[in-house]
Amino acid sequence: MAGTVTTHRALLSLVAILATHVDVQRALQREVDAVCGQRQPVVADKYNMHYTTAVRELYFSLAPSGWFFRNACRARGNHH
Repeated sequence: MAGTVTTHRALLSLVAILATHVDVQRALQREVDAVCGQRQPVVADKYNMHYTTAVRELYFSLAPSGWFFRNACRARGNHH
């Protein structure tokens, strides 16, 4: 189970950030739809998802995992 909490938190914070950037959400969805169509994505698709890769890399360069939750806890008064 090592790494699952970190991954979980990183994905949740990314979703929270995307919730405030609907234009980015739409562009990501358009790219997934264009590359995958109606099928489920496969690992090889990542080589054709340039916008998705750029968003992921930018996110991890700007918001290390835990950043969102550390600040959210402080805002709520929970300093764990």
